[in-house]
Amino acid sequence: MIPDSKIDEIRERIDLVALMGRHGVELKKSGRSFKGCCPFHQEKTPSFHVWPEERRFKCFGCQAGGDAFSFLQRLFGKSFLDTVRDLAKDAGVDLDEAIDPGLKEKAQIKDATDVAAEHFKSRLWDAVVGKRAREYLLSRGVTEDVARAFGLGWAPLAWTELADKLRERGLIAAAEKAGLVSPRKTGDGHYDMFRGRLIIPIRSPEGRTIAFGGRLLEGDDGPKYLNSRESKLYNKSETLYGLDQARDEVRKKKSVVLCEGYFDCIGLHQAGVKNAVALCSTALTPGHMTVLARAEGKELVLLLDGDDAGRKAVERLAAPILAAGGKARVAALPDGEDPDTWARKVGPEAVHKLIETAPTL
Repeated sequence: MIPDSKIDEIRERIDLVALMGRHGVELKKSGRSFKGCCPFHQEKTPSFHVWPEERRFKCFGCQAGGDAFSFLQRLFGKSFLDTVRDLAKDAGVDLDEAIDPGLKEKAQIKDATDVAAEHFKSRLWDAVVGKRAREYLLSRGVTEDVARAFGLGWAPLAWTELADKLRERGLIAAAEKAGLVSPRKTGDGHYDMFRGRLIIPIRSPEGRTIAFGGRLLEGDDGPKYLNSRESKLYNKSETLYGLDQARDEVRKKKSVVLCEGYFDCIGLHQAGVKNAVALCSTALTPGHMTVLARAEGKELVLLLDGDDAGRKAVERLAAPILAAGGKARVAALPDGEDPDTWARKVGPEAVHKLIETAPTL
């Protein structure tokens, strides 16, 4: 028997709109859902709806409905077990582990991460507490709408503000494993790892927060950018920042604009490049390529800093792209420019022209 937890994990990982697209169902965005002609009966007026966030579909013509499993079962007449195994391969879920001892730990880390995400957001939009962070966002040209869309937050210069909240909910051990808190070297208790930092949530393609990046704004404690450690929830070699926001545009254009920084990605989205994503590490891995393939990103456009480091990054990223047989182009920025500041300087039209005319890798 396959544990229910594995079934749930597969269902959560599968992009239902992309899955249907790979099987010939053409869908168009319609409010919160996607709409198209039903693959199960002949119709001229679309009555087939998909709700990706709820991971379900329904045809209001023939009344067919369900999730990814029932879609493939109905489409191909397969057994439930065979369908689960096929989707498990697509989602990268190992079914050979009959029992996953880390499942409870993963769920607790998820709960702690959810609490932290809501906490950081509430502090950013607090009229007094979040003022410094909101001023910084304004200085970088980030609008409130974009900041809210990306779930940005603020961690004030407080030692135990988040730790106290997590302890009250019985999540302090999970928060430590997620890199949200650290035990005190002397005495009992934990302190917050993110302090005086603008918080950038890192999300899965489905929009679930799985980790954080923190840009130092106040104090001098630690590096300019502090990132969550890897956990059972977060693997940076399989995560692309901003893909949750870019997913629909990637599917539409079959193309992904890849940059290296969180704010480069945010700035490009604000400039209208809605298919931009960023690496959470310095390496582009086979795991990243698999994630892009699932999102239907058939082409990569590299848009990196216009300096020696950016040019070396192109060379570094070329190997895994070419090894995977990927199609890629390179949008070269002027010397000394980075995607975020350059996009603000020249405007959306120039950014789109640079991307459209970029030569092949």
